[in-house]
Amino acid sequence: MGRQKSMEWEHVFIIKKNSRGMHEMQCKYCTHSYVGGPQRIRAHLLGIKGQGVDKCKKASDDVKQLMRTLMKNASGESHANAIKVEGHASIAESNEINNQYPEYSVANKKIKLDVSGALQMSWDVQARKNAEEAIARFFYAEDIPHAKVDSSFFHEMVRAIGQVGSSFKAPSSYQLRKKYLNGEVKNVELDLSRMKEHWKTYGCTIVCDGWTDTRNRAIINVLASSMYGSVFLKISRHKWLYQDRRIHL
Repeated sequence: MGRQKSMEWEHVFIIKKNSRGMHEMQCKYCTHSYVGGPQRIRAHLLGIKGQGVDKCKKASDDVKQLMRTLMKNASGESHANAIKVEGHASIAESNEINNQYPEYSVANKKIKLDVSGALQMSWDVQARKNAEEAIARFFYAEDIPHAKVDSSFFHEMVRAIGQVGSSFKAPSSYQLRKKYLNGEVKNVELDLSRMKEHWKTYGCTIVCDGWTDTRNRAIINVLASSMYGSVFLKISRHKWLYQDRRIHL
């Protein structure tokens, strides 16, 4: 006779078992799909962070109470499954389980922590691999140069997302071209104004970069260079080259 599944599985639909031997499942309440086992089911229904799964927003209080009880007795789960529980487990039933199997109760807390730490570590390794594969897939699908992964802005983005966790939702295309673009323009203008303030003390050098367009018309890029960097000032086309040789900053 096979091992009886724990009660957590009653709250999900099993979609399939993937190539790694892990179950792909769907929540019965919010239809959220994810990969894992009893620990992740409890994390999803209770909204526990750091487990790589989103919080269920439709689970009832009774279901959450049941998950708390199961999580409390997770170390004695293999024995507790033999006890049939109707509805959700009460505090008295939890104490009965701990009294019947004392080797899994508070007296053996150290072993419980070690087991849970090992499970957490295995999930962290898998979650990290999934994240790396998702990043690589984005680079390949969108034809982004691989060297961009060394960009300081890319690493800053990854760190910021990691601090938020799995609850992070990427901004929409509208937010990118409106809200955040306007904010970034203001940040750049602020940085440039600070750089220009130093010109009063240390001075700057006017640099011109000349080239021609497809119709062989002369185009001049005018920049100001200082010890703090170079700043683009203006672009002057062929009329400036032949009619007005003065530079107005």
